[in-house]
Amino acid sequence: MRTAILSVLTLLLASTGGTAGNAAADEVVIGTGSTSGVYYRLGRAICRLVDRYAEDLSCSALPTAGSVCNLDNVRGGAREFGIVQS
Repeated sequence: MRTAILSVLTLLLASTGGTAGNAAADEVVIGTGSTSGVYYRLGRAICRLVDRYAEDLSCSALPTAGSVCNLDNVRGGAREFGIVQS
């Protein structure tokens, strides 16, 4: 689990290359799941790491209906990131 979180954090940080000149922080929104579920807690944990270590990023975990919703949102361009079950 720790490796997966670090991998996601690395991808988030790598996806923001070239933003150092921006005045405002870029926002990352992660589609998760219901607020009582594991996906939401995982998304919040990822966002805490992003907020702590990525100066030019602001991260928030968005509650959603789950994997299918997150996949649809990423595919449709409504979201850049979503937690899904394989």
